[in-house]
Amino acid sequence: MRQLRAWFLRLGGLLNKERRDSELTAEMESHLQMHIDENLRAGMSPVEARRQALIQLGGLEAAKEQYRERRGVPVLEHLIQDLRYALRVLRKNPGFTTVAVLTLALGIGANTLIFSLVDSVVLKPLLFDHPERLVQLNETFNQGAGSGAASWLNYQDWTKRTTSFQGLVGYYADNANLQSSAEPQRVSATETTANLFDVLGVKPRMGRGFLPGEDSPGARCVTVLSDRLWRRQFAADPNIVGQTIKLNGGACSVIGIAPASFEFPVGTNDGIWIPLQPGAEQFMNRGTHFLQTVGLLKDGVSQKSAEADLKNVMQQLVKEYPTKNEGRSASVLGLHETISGSYRQTLAILFAAVGCVLLLACVNVGNMMMARATSRRHEIAIRTALGATKKRLVRQLFTESFLLALLGAGAGMGMAAVALRLLDSLLAKYLLSTSQLKIDGRVMMFALAASVLTTILFGLTPALHAVRETAAMAMRGTASTVSSHRGTQRFRQALIAFEVGISFVLLIAAVLLTKSLVTLYHQETGMQLDSTLTFKISPPRVSNSRVSNSTTGYEGHDIDAALYRPLLAKLRALPGVKSAGMINILPLDSWGFNGDFEMPGHSKPADVNWSAEYRVVSPEFYSALGVVMLQGHDFSATDTMSTQRVAIVNDTFAKNYLASAAIGQQLAIDEGTPYTIIGVYRANKQEGMGAQPDPEIDLLDSQVSPKSVWSQFTLQQSMAVVIRSPLPPDALLPSVRSALHEIDPTLPLYKIQTMGEIRDHSLIGETLVLVLIGSFAALALLLALIGLYGVMSYYVAQRTREIGIRIALGAQRQGVLRMVLGQGAGMSLAGVALGVVASLGLTRAIANLLFGIKATDPLTFVAVAVLLLLVALASCYLPARRAMKVDPIIALRHE
Repeated sequence: MRQLRAWFLRLGGLLNKERRDSELTAEMESHLQMHIDENLRAGMSPVEARRQALIQLGGLEAAKEQYRERRGVPVLEHLIQDLRYALRVLRKNPGFTTVAVLTLALGIGANTLIFSLVDSVVLKPLLFDHPERLVQLNETFNQGAGSGAASWLNYQDWTKRTTSFQGLVGYYADNANLQSSAEPQRVSATETTANLFDVLGVKPRMGRGFLPGEDSPGARCVTVLSDRLWRRQFAADPNIVGQTIKLNGGACSVIGIAPASFEFPVGTNDGIWIPLQPGAEQFMNRGTHFLQTVGLLKDGVSQKSAEADLKNVMQQLVKEYPTKNEGRSASVLGLHETISGSYRQTLAILFAAVGCVLLLACVNVGNMMMARATSRRHEIAIRTALGATKKRLVRQLFTESFLLALLGAGAGMGMAAVALRLLDSLLAKYLLSTSQLKIDGRVMMFALAASVLTTILFGLTPALHAVRETAAMAMRGTASTVSSHRGTQRFRQALIAFEVGISFVLLIAAVLLTKSLVTLYHQETGMQLDSTLTFKISPPRVSNSRVSNSTTGYEGHDIDAALYRPLLAKLRALPGVKSAGMINILPLDSWGFNGDFEMPGHSKPADVNWSAEYRVVSPEFYSALGVVMLQGHDFSATDTMSTQRVAIVNDTFAKNYLASAAIGQQLAIDEGTPYTIIGVYRANKQEGMGAQPDPEIDLLDSQVSPKSVWSQFTLQQSMAVVIRSPLPPDALLPSVRSALHEIDPTLPLYKIQTMGEIRDHSLIGETLVLVLIGSFAALALLLALIGLYGVMSYYVAQRTREIGIRIALGAQRQGVLRMVLGQGAGMSLAGVALGVVASLGLTRAIANLLFGIKATDPLTFVAVAVLLLLVALASCYLPARRAMKVDPIIALRHE
């Protein structure tokens, strides 16, 4: 209690210091006068009486200082004094302060930007209840080499037989047509089991979630709206809950509004959620894998034991249903890990690169602080002579550094916020979700930690050096100062070599990524991207009996005959249209639909599934997309349900599975239905510009039965139309919309883009990494050159007298120029050598990001080295010219 009271008294001593000091002075004067009076009565003279009184008191100022230390909190008072003095010093040197703060702001701002990405994607937990217990369940095949969605029947058995999960959610991402008073809209629609909100532990902000049984066959259509769709489409009307909206041409009751932060699947926050209805054919086929599965582990159950449990169930299912589950197993991964896994390596590389930029900023400011410490050596020497301790001097200089770092952190956070806005569209295309991407308290704490780290990196060494140099100067005189300057110069030269080396590494990475992206852009795609316009249309789902489709005219009819073929005929008749076709999944746009097949007369290796990517296309699709037919011919309008089933495969399929000619070969698809191969085309890029094409089988739209699985996943879901025309998209679109509305005015036209735009979007990840790495490399190069220029300028300033003497003794000015440039070239060469060694190891980290080029490409290394040396010499040229123009008389007179 006494200690606490003493601390309160000390803190109170910081208040009203002037009044307390005046009271202390008056009291000390009173004590002094009492001693003087006593000495006068002893017979001393007034002067001697005062002198003896001062001796007895031990010095007024010393006594006052002792009292002040006991009265207040010396550490806090000294800190306030140091901060005030640091502010005065920085204000008196605006040029130095501005350059230092901007340099640190660039480094800290770039790190803050990347940390905000890392934090939102990797570090922050998912916004669900118990996110650490949420896992993704996948079926695996080909001995674990592949993994994907589960079949509905396998999911049902997982739910019944596993014991490790508190609940399993089955879902698949879909879309729906939302009718409104304006244009019809296509919105994302996640069809899910009714336990979605219960398993995720999320309560709707209004209304309720799904009830058990609302995902059973024949149940009425109910939906939960996303917060964003509710605000955008329904003006945040609270009375919308309980009302009926027109969805897919039929009535659907709104039962709730999801929280604003709710995204499931992650990245889906502008749509609806509907209970799935397991009545369609794809649900009854154990070989149809379309259902994504998320599970909530029971409390205390590990991910490893849950996976063992699931694999045990899959082994049972393989024995019970060998035809559909042969070679299949299962895996369990953390949901957060599944979502962020594809980003982790890229973000780690970016974080390492931006860390190099911060290191460069610290080195630059450290060099500036070293130069300032040298110029302030007389000031520090006087302070030492007046009694300042080394500890106090270091603390004072360190406080200046910390203040600079704080100012840099504040400016850096502002730069990071601006950069996030500038990169917003690029990041939105790259990341699944940007909802947690913001400059929040966590990011601010990181910036503060970065400022502390930078203070240590660039502030401690100059502070210690300044104190050590002063002591040496005081003890050994001018010679020691010269020696100390030489040591300082060598240290600063080593720092510059380090800067050049880091710049070399980042430039190598930027150039390699640029060459890789250029190579990807010029990859053969297997199609002609120019003059192609694409868009998607989606009829109301006939399979969903909960939504009446009687108003659309498609229920019970062949959608291809009722919608797609008439639309294609109208599009082909439009002026300027050369050809038009359609496909269920565009190349480069998204993942395809993978399925099994058999080939009568061909033996299949044991424990291996024959599988391929499946597409459903129309006649003229290949000509519209500019696909080259290598063998056989295109589909014909005469190919119908009443004729022989036909298929066209890509050359990857032919190479992988067919040893002889492909034309005429038979494929068994759809429970053994025979298909005859009539054509082989040059494979096009499917999953990305850098991925090799998978084997693909294309089926004809007019030969897809309305009741088949293929119809459920293609014609009844969505189809992409491809138009080849020299007309610009803006000129063609009005005619296209008119043609569609003549057939069905309720259908929205969406995802309108050219094939070139689809190609660009498929490379968005590579483009983002290149933009960031390239920016960091340019920033690093700029910082290195500024540092080199500063060191060379300081070098010339320090050796002005020596250069003047050299010229006075007959040295040629060209020789002085070569001397200074040689000094800069030596530092640059050392830095390049260091960078080459570091690059050989560090470029392996980006090897997986490169395409068509080696991480150790010798031409890139040589070109970057030459470029860096030339730019470095250019930055040394101005200080060298200044040295060459030194007037010896003025230089010697100044000395």
